[in-house]
Amino acid sequence: MKLGKFFGFQALKHQGKTFVILSGDQLVFRLDGERRKEALELAESSLWNPYGREKHNWVVLSSTHSEQWRIFFDKALQLVRNT
Repeated sequence: MKLGKFFGFQALKHQGKTFVILSGDQLVFRLDGERRKEALELAESSLWNPYGREKHNWVVLSSTHSEQWRIFFDKALQLVRNT
């Protein structure tokens, strides 16, 4: 795992693939399918929309859900490990 940049934001990468982004006090997770649906069901979550360009595999979770960040961190990491 390495720190890097993605669209100018601080990001974590696994083998060059970004899976978590820090955007203000929110974390953005790369998720797909059921994982994305589960994250979007949380209040105040949304698809990430940097610079007006919605990213369908990226879900923003606010700090109000920080207790669940680790769960989605693990799911996002698993996704990039399998792609």
